[in-house]
Amino acid sequence: MKRVAILAIFGLVSVVATAARGAECKTAADVANAFDSGTDCVVNSCLYGVITGWDSAPTHPYPKGFAKAWLSGYRTIANILQLKKDMGFRCSLTDQALTMAGFLHPFAGAPYKFHVIDGCALEEKGYVIGIPTVAEWVRVLKQQYQIEVPLPIFQKLAEAGKDFKGITGCKDQTDPIKQKPVDVIACVRAKDFPHHDTCSCSPEFIDAYDKLHVLSPYKPGQTTETCFKKLQSLALTEPVIREALWACQDVNPYNAFNGLGFDGVQLTLPEFIVDNVSFQEMGPEGVAHLGLPNPCPAPPL
Repeated sequence: MKRVAILAIFGLVSVVATAARGAECKTAADVANAFDSGTDCVVNSCLYGVITGWDSAPTHPYPKGFAKAWLSGYRTIANILQLKKDMGFRCSLTDQALTMAGFLHPFAGAPYKFHVIDGCALEEKGYVIGIPTVAEWVRVLKQQYQIEVPLPIFQKLAEAGKDFKGITGCKDQTDPIKQKPVDVIACVRAKDFPHHDTCSCSPEFIDAYDKLHVLSPYKPGQTTETCFKKLQSLALTEPVIREALWACQDVNPYNAFNGLGFDGVQLTLPEFIVDNVSFQEMGPEGVAHLGLPNPCPAPPL
């Protein structure tokens, strides 16, 4: 996701998950109309959403180098419609939408858009919308990249789930100057992450980060395929696999590996993955593009 400042954490699950009033939004265009008019609706479960902000004219749900795109489900769409109805077109709308969608940091520079996608139409074309569990990623690594994750590592990653700190060694510590706890994501924000002293990440993780993050598809010219190809040359351990999933497929440190988002405190809303198919292939009836305001200014570090 590259972004420049972490978002505040909100009580997202307190937002109404699905609208109890209003007409049904059966299509992406219906959602666009509800968003523009500031009304809610009952969102069809075929609909998915994704936020972009890295390119003024994105052609795909995720930057083109990614093999998979992350999607939010109809509950997230309903929440965003409710937020728009309640607060209007304000920066906090985008802040909360980004957090609901699982982004750690806002993007830098480009206009924000929320794309509503007809997932059932994609499935009719043969695309599979998956649930991003550890088992699904292990399957993808084996079937698409010929990387066999040893069963004990598979089991430990599944058991650890959202415990990024436990897998990588990156710890919450006390800032020696401000004398207050430093969350692991604050370590991620550090310019010299993961080498920053307060993070205490494991040597295995640091070595994998140095070798793989430079190949992230967020970098110009890089792809998921070239990133995972580099993984093939590394010794496979839990921290190495965890870093590879982050670098190569944007499985960020807040990922829970159970199909639900995680805001650092609690599980939030369902999330999904699908092949990073172009908006053009989806067709004009398969996707609607909604403009969002820029996020609120980031708080000082």
